[in-house]
Amino acid sequence: MQTSDPSMPLDLFQARQLFEQQRWHDLLAMLADSPAAQWQENPEFLFLHSRANSGLGQPELGVFSLQRACQLDPESLPLRWEMVEALLAAEEWSWAYRVLTDSSDTRLLQTPLGQWGLARVQVRLGHRQEAEAIYVALQQEGEIDLLRLGIGLTDWHIFDGDFKRARFCLDRLAALDGAAEEAALLELELLEHDVSIPQRRVAAEAVRSTCPNSRRVLLKLACLYERALLIDEAEDTFRCAIDRHGLDGRLRIAFQDFLVAQARVDDLRWTFSQPTSGYWDTPEPLMLAQCLYNAGNYDEALAILETQDHSEYRSGLLAMVYSALGRFEDSLQLRRELHQASPNNFDLQSALARELLALAHWQEAWPHYAARLKGSNRFRCLPPGMEEVRSDQPPDQANVVVFGEQGIGDTIMMASMLPELQQHAASVKLLLTPRLLPLFEATFPDIPCSSEMNFAQFKAMERCYALGSLGRFFRPSPESCSGQPYLQVPPELLMHWKQTLQSLGSGLKIGVAWRGGGTLENKKQRSMTLPLLLPLLQTPGIQWVNLQYGNVADELEELRNNHQIKIHHFEGITQDLLQTTALTQALDLVITVQQTALHIAGAVGTSAWVLLPQDAEWRYGRSKSTMPWYASVELFRQQLPGVWDHPLELVKERLVCWLAEAGGQNEQQLPS
Repeated sequence: MQTSDPSMPLDLFQARQLFEQQRWHDLLAMLADSPAAQWQENPEFLFLHSRANSGLGQPELGVFSLQRACQLDPESLPLRWEMVEALLAAEEWSWAYRVLTDSSDTRLLQTPLGQWGLARVQVRLGHRQEAEAIYVALQQEGEIDLLRLGIGLTDWHIFDGDFKRARFCLDRLAALDGAAEEAALLELELLEHDVSIPQRRVAAEAVRSTCPNSRRVLLKLACLYERALLIDEAEDTFRCAIDRHGLDGRLRIAFQDFLVAQARVDDLRWTFSQPTSGYWDTPEPLMLAQCLYNAGNYDEALAILETQDHSEYRSGLLAMVYSALGRFEDSLQLRRELHQASPNNFDLQSALARELLALAHWQEAWPHYAARLKGSNRFRCLPPGMEEVRSDQPPDQANVVVFGEQGIGDTIMMASMLPELQQHAASVKLLLTPRLLPLFEATFPDIPCSSEMNFAQFKAMERCYALGSLGRFFRPSPESCSGQPYLQVPPELLMHWKQTLQSLGSGLKIGVAWRGGGTLENKKQRSMTLPLLLPLLQTPGIQWVNLQYGNVADELEELRNNHQIKIHHFEGITQDLLQTTALTQALDLVITVQQTALHIAGAVGTSAWVLLPQDAEWRYGRSKSTMPWYASVELFRQQLPGVWDHPLELVKERLVCWLAEAGGQNEQQLPS
């Protein structure tokens, strides 16, 4: 297409032709080469600009054009619906809700399309029952097409935790004409939520092959890989999307977040040099400050933040930096101010709760801690289909259901409150990830445990709590934790592991783990490479036992070949948590970073020495060498961010002294 003459008026007929021919790049080029005044005040040109962006899989880049078009022609329902569809495709759920529920004009909500859009938004905002009522009505009225109905019902069943029905709807949706991209996106959504799907990486790549050039599918897949901590796969998928579609819009934001999480300062600076449309771009200095914070360069991050104008994002980063620099009261003050200024921002409220907990203000913290289940990460914290019910009310004489926390470790830690809950509630039921069921059934035989619960069972309960929400009733302060062991394993299983460890030969039996999980930022801070543990692993008189989850066979083999150090590995350990707990209880000591291994050790009373990053999570407090949840756990903190030398030296000294006192006898107790 030839470049248009800026002095000539735009040819609407030509623009319509390009639209009908779906020549999206040419249409956008035509608009870009023309003066803004010629098309940015014309609703039809603005509509065409938005449609071209949607056609290229970047609907978010046309949203502001539609917003302006609606301002110019406020009576046009088709324009408002175009904006809603673009927002849904861009996963801008809250914004779509505001457009749909605009109190000054409710006409759109009176249409089947408007109701369908509202139902989709309600699902993503956590209001599944309201969405269900809308879908039932739409099915009865028969006024919505099968494609949209299939998308909506599949989405609703996924977030309601009914994966069988989601699969049923999705299979039928995939058979409809024009459904390939939406079906692929929902396949990835189902893959993220349904942990029972086997060979998940293979399944994800199979989805990718159905829409290999879709920007939206590539973006969603990259983010899925990132959340699963498959960093290389996420990087490759991001790069593929960028090479094909450029670095802009949601793809730009997601890739920059990916780089910031890994503290890749130079790569982040490269993104700043790439052209952008300006879609919700975070100010570059603030992004750089967060990246430097993740890299442990707190003083550099602080210097940047002090030059920036006041904003919510800047204040949140400043609070993080203050905390990392040991300015805990300054950090807490900022958190209080942020919550006071935006009391309905659940992410800010959750951050305040974590700061209060870290500083041992537990009684004040717990009511705020409930916000973690309402903020932007709520779907990572809530089991599919679950939500708290009357969780601010005490459980006294009530029929109660409790569901696990966002991680295995947190669930184990908070389970120390279950005996107290049993004393107060009329009845208790537990909803857990399947991996935890055998362990909790052995520990709490009087509590019915399940990995699923139907709606009727759920509604019959008078209270529903996340395990961590019990803290407001049973853990008003760190001193209220007994620290005593509470997990139980069958005696014959414990005996089996004691005999197995004894068969390894002489020497003390010490479990070891070196990588944590969680988010990408957390994993980087709380993990180390196995060779960094060599000063400990080379200590004679020890039989080392692997407690690191994941596929570590190559690391263990490399350690053995290069350093002649053997770490014993038992197949299935860390996957089978009941077996892992029995093994841990049979060990003399556990040395680990902050991850599930320490929670299991503390919960069975095995001594654990824990290597912590400088800016550790709230569970470990801010400065002490002990943690209230477990009396058998001792903490060794970094002095400098990312530098493990100091805590490793302390652990090495303790280990040498302990070995001398133990005299090499497996039965010897650890000195206090």
